[in-house]
Amino acid sequence: MMALNPYQPTDRLRAVRVAVLAGQFRDALHALGELPIEVRASADALLFRSMSLWRTGEYVESAALAREAGRRFRATGDSDGTMRSENVAAAADFALGHLADARVGFTRALSLADTLGDDLMIARCANNLGNIDYYLAEYSRALSSYSLARASFEKVGWHKGLAEVSLNRSIVFRERGELHASIIDGDQAIDYAEAEQDQRLVGQGLTTRAETRAHLRDFEVATVEAHRAYRLAVAEVNPLDEADALRVRSVIERLRRNPTEAVRFGEAALDIVRPLGHAWTTAEVERDLAEAYSAMGRSTDAIARLESAGQALRQMGAIARVEVVEKKLEDLL
Repeated sequence: MMALNPYQPTDRLRAVRVAVLAGQFRDALHALGELPIEVRASADALLFRSMSLWRTGEYVESAALAREAGRRFRATGDSDGTMRSENVAAAADFALGHLADARVGFTRALSLADTLGDDLMIARCANNLGNIDYYLAEYSRALSSYSLARASFEKVGWHKGLAEVSLNRSIVFRERGELHASIIDGDQAIDYAEAEQDQRLVGQGLTTRAETRAHLRDFEVATVEAHRAYRLAVAEVNPLDEADALRVRSVIERLRRNPTEAVRFGEAALDIVRPLGHAWTTAEVERDLAEAYSAMGRSTDAIARLESAGQALRQMGAIARVEVVEKKLEDLL
């Protein structure tokens, strides 16, 4: 995590730092555009732009800018800047589904964080490495990484990080069928996010908890929470979270045996997420939309979506998940 100090009176990037610190990433991009070209070309400015583009879904450009910032930080012997750049580049690789590259980047950033004694970055990298293990369906390894992340976030008192890691644990527990444990961590995630007044994280927590409630057959509350999450994502101009909330609405309707509505929400989610290039969320949306198509008896459409999801997961290296998709395909063929 970069040292964001918005109170340096001679800092020409002050407005950008303030916007990034507040999570106002479009404002940060606007502020960067107002700066002289020599300031915009600095390593710090490139990294701020990369971070902001990541948050607005421009993952390819984010990765390229983070790598360029890293080269400039390394050229000046700035280990802290190099660490931060590695982390952002790895996050972009992760979003694009380049899991092997993401693991290398997060591991490098973690090593530098350990050398520099940066507990916050240690927590972030451990959390992200846990996410990679989750994508690969290696749940025990994921929970181990999340435990390190949680301990490090607690050490520095970073509640937003605690919200993120609780959210991730909630998802893992749900996929392992431990639904009540999932609710407990989901509650914690929302509590931390609300204490920090972080609407993005509140929305993500609501989406996650809504999906778990749906599997507990608590459909009415699940619908309310998923709809609230959707409205927060729209207000925050966060299309990725908007798509995920719609995906969960689709899951809820399918489990309620309302496949027509499930397809409507699933198709809306796919329309939003496709242009973003976020490999995992696209695969999730396609997988769940396939379930809705199947429930309607639209086997051809279900097969197409499963084949697309399986191809994306294979490219990511998530072989255990590919096997699940292939089993569903066998059942339809």
